[in-house]
Amino acid sequence: MKLFLKRLLLFSLIFFIVDKAFILVRSRCNENEYDKRLELILNGAMNKDLLIFGSSRGARGVIASQIEDSLNVKCYNLSYIKSNIEFHEFLLKVLIRHNKSPKKSFW
Repeated sequence: MKLFLKRLLLFSLIFFIVDKAFILVRSRCNENEYDKRLELILNGAMNKDLLIFGSSRGARGVIASQIEDSLNVKCYNLSYIKSNIEFHEFLLKVLIRHNKSPKKSFW
């Protein structure tokens, strides 16, 4: 029984130390983020005239910079691969709540 308790205590101690070591990794995860579109929406920095929502077709097939050049409006593509309509509805609600509402939005 003593051996079991010693091993349990040792395991708990090692688990606690390893868990606390990952606090440093977790605190730096947002700096290494590649796609900052959601962060821009939540911080209120997504004030564009034209927003494009969609799934993989919009993410792969629509180039916002070309639309921006041809129409002379600020455009941003919020299409995500493998996304559904509930996610885009959530994006639109959050976008309207935290940012200036866009003039046009395409689905």
